[in-house]
Parts: sequence; structure tokens; C-alpha cells
Amino acid sequence: MPTGQTRVALIASSFYPHIGGVEEHVRQIARELRDLGHEVVVWTVDRGEHLGVRTVDGVTVRYLPTPLPAARAGSLARFARAAPAAWRAWRNAPPADRPDPLHVHRSRPNGVSAAPLAARCHVPVVVTSHGETFMDVQVFEDSALLRTTLRKALAMAAAVTGVSEVVVADLRERFGLVHGAVIGNGVPPAPLEASEPGPGTPDPTLRSVQSAGSNRLKASICCLTHCRRCWGPCHEPDCG
Repeated sequence: MPTGQTRVALIASSFYPHIGGVEEHVRQIARELRDLGHEVVVWTVDRGEHLGVRTVDGVTVRYLPTPLPAARAGSLARFARAAPAAWRAWRNAPPADRPDPLHVHRSRPNGVSAAPLAARCHVPVVVTSHGETFMDVQVFEDSALLRTTLRKALAMAAAVTGVSEVVVADLRERFGLVHGAVIGNGVPPAPLEASEPGPGTPDPTLRSVQSAGSNRLKASICCLTHCRRCWGPCHEPDCG
């Protein structure tokens, strides 16, 4: 791989074909990174569709199972049956794609799997919070596993970013974050002209989404460039 280029795994809580802010955000970042010459893969949560491995915009996307335990006996039994195969799927992703960093977006079940995987394979992790700790407050209050995993991920991360000062402040106050950078998740939409936009007129909403990807891309590339010195090869046999 040419000097200065990186192989990045973007680990998203959800992705295409689902539609939403994080889904579009990560999709735009993947495109921008590829345009800059980096290699990109997306690992995301299999939400029951069993999509396997697909290609979206020229990027390999792995839809990985991420069962989580619950307090009910039946749920615990289902988790015990599903967990070994799910962990194998996650464990097999690094040797297949050989990413330099793992970049977790909106830590939910994806973060639960990514954090121990990064530690196991000695791969650096970058964490980007999109406000999930208080926007999904009930989910985090109900799951000690999510809270514990997020704290461990923040402690081991090569870099942590949040989309606003409120997001980063919450990570500091409740999850033990020491450092962290605020990288805005977009820009104000461009003002509309008085007349209705015609064919070919840029959609200001799309412009905002694209700018969000560009802003996050700047943070990602900065982290990758400055943290490369502390990255080591994977020494685990299963990770190649």
C-alpha cells in the first residue's frame, strides 16, 4: 500500500439498506476515503436480514451478527446458542480485510463486538459518538454490558471524537473519557433562493450530509496520520 494510505474498517451500528443519519454519514465517509485513495470496508450489525457480504458504492460491507444477552432466561438461552457463531464471524473479519484501525460509529452492539476484537488483534480503535449515550438513554441504562464496553473502548481508543460538545461532555461525565475532540456533524444548510429550486439545483440537506462526511473525514485522517506510530501488527494467530 502506498505511503500515507490506510485500510480502514468503519464499524457502524446500522448501514444501508437502512436509512438514517448514521447510515448516510458512514456511507459518505467511505466514499470520501476511497476518493482519497484509502481502502475501506464497513462492518455493520446484521439486523436479522442475513445480508452476508455485499458491495455498496464499491465498498465491501459485512453484515455481522451481534446478539446481546438479556436478563430473561429465554433470552439468555438464545444468546448462549447464538454467541459462538457471532463471535467467529467478527473474529474472521480482521484476517479477511486486514484493517489498520477500527473506527466505531455510534457504539451499540457494534461497539460491544469491536472493542474486544481490537484488543485481541492489537489493532487501534477510534470511537466516534453520535449522541447515542443520551439519545438512546434507556438502552444504556438497561444494559450494563453496553456501558462497560463503551468505557473500555474509550479508555483504549487511539482517538475519541463526538459530534458536539454536549456529546463529548456526556462521555466525560458518565463514561470516564479523559480526552476527546469535537468534530461537528455537519454545517448549516445553504440558504434557498426565493424561487423554487429547479432541476440540477443542489439540495441543501444533501449538502449538509456531504459536509458532515467531509468533517468527519478530516478527523479520521488526522487520527490515522498521528496515531500510526502506535499501531502494531496483529500478533494473534487467528488474525493472520
